[in-house]
Amino acid sequence: MYVGMSVAETRTTMTQTQTSMTQTQTQTGPRVDARLPRNGSHNFQSADSRVFLMHSILSWGGNAFWALFILLKLDGNVSWSWWLVFLPRWLAHSIHLPLQVLVILATRSIVEKQMEPPPSPLASEVVIRSYDELKRTRMRAHRLSNLNNGIHSVSLLIVKIIFCHQLENIWEQNGQWGSFRIMFLPFWLSWFLTNIISFTRNKKERTYGNIRELQYVFFLFVACKLDNVNNYSWKTVFIIPWVSFAVMFCMACMILFMLITTRYSHCDRLLQMGIFSMFVSFTPQFISYQRLVITLDSSRSFTYLEILVPNILSWVMLFVSSLIMFTGLREREIMRIRWLSIQRALLDRHLEGATLEAGQASVYNMSDEEVTHVAQEMAFGKVKPQELWRGSTTL
Repeated sequence: MYVGMSVAETRTTMTQTQTSMTQTQTQTGPRVDARLPRNGSHNFQSADSRVFLMHSILSWGGNAFWALFILLKLDGNVSWSWWLVFLPRWLAHSIHLPLQVLVILATRSIVEKQMEPPPSPLASEVVIRSYDELKRTRMRAHRLSNLNNGIHSVSLLIVKIIFCHQLENIWEQNGQWGSFRIMFLPFWLSWFLTNIISFTRNKKERTYGNIRELQYVFFLFVACKLDNVNNYSWKTVFIIPWVSFAVMFCMACMILFMLITTRYSHCDRLLQMGIFSMFVSFTPQFISYQRLVITLDSSRSFTYLEILVPNILSWVMLFVSSLIMFTGLREREIMRIRWLSIQRALLDRHLEGATLEAGQASVYNMSDEEVTHVAQEMAFGKVKPQELWRGSTTL
């Protein structure tokens, strides 16, 4: 049960990593963001990196303490209740759910960072209209995607509460369990609701199948095995984690090859190194799962210490890799803000030049009477000039 929940937490955080990287891509095109505040401030200029760091602390750091508490409880080193053992997860959910709401409320700011800068005010109406339409589509997709994440998080929280209640009040008293298929009912409802919400997205933004779908399939395999619906070995039940580990190890090899053969900027290299270390960090977890499956299949008996220590090490390594990725994300965000500031300054200079040129042309086309009238209005209430003359095309 712990394995299934930790797999769900891992997949969610990896999805958040990919989203954060996409949303903070540095834009270096010729288009100018004329809608940013003139004082250079931006309320959510570091929202993506901070959200990612907070999510990593709550998921990967929290899971490390959770696994440690489970080890202490199972080895009999502490006499805590199971509600106290699950404390890291209660704290994580109490912060993560409001954080998810804030991410939805900050949709406009996050999507503006994800997209290219808006077109210049001098651009054609068609270009501006196309940009606004794409922005609305992205904002809707962002809200729906994070709504799905929120529903999934709520289902995880409810299942953990039910599971903790079973541990505390039923399993420790008579060593029996209720039906896991019923216990996982929030997962099945979440599976249904998230699919409906996904189909309401714009066709261009719609995706069919994702990591969350594989999580639910894995939960279904585990529930059927625990309820004795099938007689598959645990090695077969864990087929989805095995495939996931294989994909992650292949990705690690590809990223290592790219790090060796490709030149990156400093922030991009940090991101690639963080992702590589993240994939490598799953190696102890793979060993932990292997030992758990062997023990469950009764091929060999491993102690709780031998099973959970690699798992704890994996979560700690994942948290360290998240710090590397956070540094790269933050540097990329700073680069983007600096670039937009330069673009904004160039736009202001261009607009000022255009305004001055238009003013000069209008003065040049005035008659002497019109120039005199304008000069009188400009000098009204001021010290009378000694002399007024036309200099080139300006007064």
